[in-house]
Amino acid sequence: MLTRHRSGRRGRTSLGSTKRTTIKKADFLVAFKAKAGNISHACDASQVGRRTYYEWLEADAAFAQAVEDINESLIDWGEGLLKVQMQKGDTTAIIFFLKTKGKKRGYVERQEMEHSGAVDNHLIVEFVETKG
Repeated sequence: MLTRHRSGRRGRTSLGSTKRTTIKKADFLVAFKAKAGNISHACDASQVGRRTYYEWLEADAAFAQAVEDINESLIDWGEGLLKVQMQKGDTTAIIFFLKTKGKKRGYVERQEMEHSGAVDNHLIVEFVETKG
């Protein structure tokens, strides 16, 4: 397969290079899950640069989906721990849950408003001359 190197020169990508990249992506994903979604720590653990991570995220839909799946599983894990704390009667956990999941029932500290109409952004400036 012909590619263009970062330096601009053309060359062939070896099958070994593609395989190494696939292995590095897999290593990163394992580290990403082990490091609870912390990108910096996962990059350090898998010896992948942050820039490389973001390039993979942009260019590889399967990699991006795997990252999203890990992030979703971490949220599920956190929700499970929150549920355990609520079952123990932890008032703070219960209040947090109601403020986030019970908004529609009025469990909010501030009023949230959503605007759905057009916005009139015309500004009228009037200059008044003063005699003095």
